[in-house]
Amino acid sequence: MGCCASGSQIFFAGGLAPLPLRERQFLPSGDVYSFEPKSMFWKKHDWSFLKGKPDPLLFEMNGNLYCLAGSPLGFSLDRPTFEVYYSSSGECEALPYPPFYLLELDRTKNYSGPLAGRELCYAIVGTKILISSRHNNESIPNFPIMCFDVNEKEKKWREMTSLFDGKPFPFISRAALVLDLNDGTHDKVMFSIREYHEIYVSRLVVNDDGSIYNS
Repeated sequence: MGCCASGSQIFFAGGLAPLPLRERQFLPSGDVYSFEPKSMFWKKHDWSFLKGKPDPLLFEMNGNLYCLAGSPLGFSLDRPTFEVYYSSSGECEALPYPPFYLLELDRTKNYSGPLAGRELCYAIVGTKILISSRHNNESIPNFPIMCFDVNEKEKKWREMTSLFDGKPFPFISRAALVLDLNDGTHDKVMFSIREYHEIYVSRLVVNDDGSIYNS
């Protein structure tokens, strides 16, 4: 399941759910749960995402929940892979899937080996969701870090070739911690875990035009 904090609650969504009356058989789920630490209360919500989200990433942005499906072994991706739940209207909306899923969603082609979505890495920078997919399959192109800005009117992914020489995130953990520097700039500091479990610190230079560079 994916999880994220929203206000005083922790939300959980997606993952795999057992099939009724069938042992050891599971299907991707779009169900959503929340946990209130203060009251120790669990709640299953009366809404779910439009499609099941195996091994997902879950984000809270502007009070809304964004969910991107991962692609664990043995499960194919269903459209939409990326959705948002608007808390104000109580409705889900399908969003564009990231470009690194295009080949896997093309059912007319066959690929062997690991596919995109098995090793997703992400960081949240302001209103931007930054995601990359790492793999070692030579038949699938390596995409740079992809950016989805939740505040942009045109809902689309764009490449962030200015980050890490146009390559995927270099860290091995699923998420990086990004904090404000509070030094009079818009810049951020990113903490990530790389090989040999070493913690790396990177400065993210955020320009007024929305472009981001690492240093």
